[in-house]
Amino acid sequence: AAVEGSITFPSESPVTNELKSYTFTSGTPGNYSVTKVNGALTMTNANEAITITAASQSWTYNGSARTNPAVSVTSGTLLTGDELVATATGSVTNVGDTANGNNPIADGWKVMHGTQDVTANYTITPVAGKLTILPKAVTITAKSQAFVYTGETQSNAGYDVAGLVGSDTITAVVEGSITFPSESPVTNVLKSYAFTSGTWFNYRVTKVNGALTMTNANEAITITAASQSWTYDGAAHTNPAVSVTSGALLAGDELVAAATGSVTNAGDTADGNNSITAGFKVMHGTQDVTANYTITPVAGTLTILPKAVTVTAQDKEFAYTGAAQNWPQYNV
Repeated sequence: AAVEGSITFPSESPVTNELKSYTFTSGTPGNYSVTKVNGALTMTNANEAITITAASQSWTYNGSARTNPAVSVTSGTLLTGDELVATATGSVTNVGDTANGNNPIADGWKVMHGTQDVTANYTITPVAGKLTILPKAVTITAKSQAFVYTGETQSNAGYDVAGLVGSDTITAVVEGSITFPSESPVTNVLKSYAFTSGTWFNYRVTKVNGALTMTNANEAITITAASQSWTYDGAAHTNPAVSVTSGALLAGDELVAAATGSVTNAGDTADGNNSITAGFKVMHGTQDVTANYTITPVAGTLTILPKAVTVTAQDKEFAYTGAAQNWPQYNV
């Protein structure tokens, strides 16, 4: 006999299992009165226990909403040809949105077999996933700068920010100053920062200090000892003054130098007889900043001028005696 009938889904029950035809393969058909009786195919629901779990995923903060709608079978097994239809609905944008179970499975999940809903064959346990936003790395770097000595205190309150997203902004306070090359390097400290837009907990901030350095200037100056003249008075005369006569001292700098010449007599006068003592220097307060200068010293000239002296012969009146008269007296 040929029997035809099939059932796939419980909802089809009952399906006729039809006896389509028969043939005697031995014996004589006329000896029999044949009655064909169809059968019935039925199907009951399975009771498959499965767990379906929404996706868990993490991203680094970038200001955008993040989702992962995927849902998968994490315990138990779908039967042949069956397919899970389910969607997770969670969304996270900021680090603060991170929480256990924040990616729930939307109501209405089902199991399909082609176009046939076979959900009734399953006992389904839904489990939400977790979507995580990780803080983004941001670096704030205080500016570094190299200065040339000017006599003034130098600073740079600037900074660079790398890693912010979109319109998020940071302001920072940078403190550092340098006045003298001998202080190099000075740390340019990134003292503090604040978010002026954006949310601080979306970031992991690293502060990096800068460095301020200073090199010597190369100022050329000429320093010249005083020149002066006096009329001879028998006393020793000096003028220790030394001044800058070419070039200029930088702000706040002061020349420390003295001339050592001394003259008493007109014969002491000579070009360059008021020389500058070795060891002259330039100071900025208590700081020796001579290294910032190329100094040319020039001696001055101290002069003793001859004193005017008048020698006068005295007048004398005589009475005539016939003899020659003289009077050798004089005044000085």
